Amino acid sequence: MATLRSRRLIRGTAHVRRFFRSWRFGVFSLATVILYHLLLGAILLVPQTASGPLGDFAQDFRRWCLDYDDAQGINPAFLIPLVLGPLMLGLITTAIYGSQWRKVLRRRRAMLHCVAGAAVVVAAVGAGLFLVGINPGETQAPQFPAQRLRTHMQAPDFRLTNQVGQPIAASDFRGDVVVLTGVYARCGATCPLVLAQIKRVTSRLTQAQQAQVHILAVTLDPEHDTQAVLTELAASHGVSPPTFHMLTGPSRDVGTALSQIGILRTWNAERGVIDHNNVFLVLDRDGALAYRFSIGDLQERWMLEALQLLLAETGPKP
Repeated sequence: MATLRSRRLIRGTAHVRRFFRSWRFGVFSLATVILYHLLLGAILLVPQTASGPLGDFAQDFRRWCLDYDDAQGINPAFLIPLVLGPLMLGLITTAIYGSQWRKVLRRRRAMLHCVAGAAVVVAAVGAGLFLVGINPGETQAPQFPAQRLRTHMQAPDFRLTNQVGQPIAASDFRGDVVVLTGVYARCGATCPLVLAQIKRVTSRLTQAQQAQVHILAVTLDPEHDTQAVLTELAASHGVSPPTFHMLTGPSRDVGTALSQIGILRTWNAERGVIDHNNVFLVLDRDGALAYRFSIGDLQERWMLEALQLLLAETGPKP
């Protein structure tokens, strides 16, 4: 019995070795690469306006895998490695097995079996990504600990100028809910994510609620971000007063405001960018600091819930 099993194992191992050494593996690998690119192209072709699970998955794929933002589109630095890796694999496969592929013309059924196997593998990968990508862990996602995270701390106090030349302070909106954050126009990394996240959050509020929320985004680059630059930045993201205020001013005043918000910034000479943390401070109707968030799916969901809770409160207190 043991001898029979050994023989079967030896024969099975021999079949596997022959598969990897033959043109069949070359056809399988190349078909996998081609089908992968077709799958990637199909995801990228899903319209931005698409809704439902497929639309949400496509948007998340662009945002997290390709660093997509509404203003600048797909980041080539993310797209190139994603495409070049499989492309190089395809070229290497062709170089190794290409001389054997003339046999494919005589073994079309075997070739189709290899292509079908590749299609099954790519379909399984695509299905796995889709199932993981659509609201991952939604049923087990942590609930927003509203009471535990709620604070009543003193809010930042500063006055800067928005993109249309109006002097703006958080205290001007006493009685409404205010969100403080920081971005800068030449940021191509997380700043677009910051603006896109708060835009998505506010878009999920009712029109009546939106009228009671004000976003104050302080520039991290006051030397460059003039009112004209911030006007262009706001227009590129489709935001404007009275909800969205891009704030700038003298460097000293801007630095004070950023310190109060809790945003640290450092000039990175090697990369030519400003390194910074990503912060959202949410002020309640009384003008007190209620919540603090960052970027990310969970943080985005919690921030929406926080705004809805704060908007449901009465205020300000006399």
